[in-house]
Amino acid sequence: MFQIQIQEKMQEIFKDNIPNTLYMNYQELQQSYGFTQAAWENLLDDPDFKRHIDIQLAKYLEIEARKALQKLANAPHSTEVSGLIKTIESSKLLQQKHNQRQNVVLTYLPRKDKNNVSNSIVQAE
Repeated sequence: MFQIQIQEKMQEIFKDNIPNTLYMNYQELQQSYGFTQAAWENLLDDPDFKRHIDIQLAKYLEIEARKALQKLANAPHSTEVSGLIKTIESSKLLQQKHNQRQNVVLTYLPRKDKNNVSNSIVQAE
C-alpha cells in the first residue's frame, strides 16, 4: 500500500513538472525531485506511464514543430529546415505509435469429413 502511494506521488511530481521531466533520466529525476533511481526507473518502465510520456512528448513536439514553422516563415535557413523536418517526423512517429490498433481476425473452417467428400464427388458425376 505504501509503495502505491509513493508511486502516485512520483507520478504527480512528474506530471506537475512537464515538460522538463519528459527529458530527464533516472539520475536527474532523483537529483531534482528525490526518491531513488530504482523507483524512477520502475515508474518510467511502467507501460501505462510510458504511454502517457509518449503522448505528452508527441504534443510538445507538435507544438515545437508549429513554432519552428512560424520561425521558418520569417527567416528561412537550411539548418532550421532540417531541424524542423526531424521534429515533424518525430512527432508523427509518436502519434502513429499510439493511434495504431491491433486487429485480430478469427476464422473457422469446418473439418471436411471423408464421407462428405466422397458423396459430393459422386453427386457431381
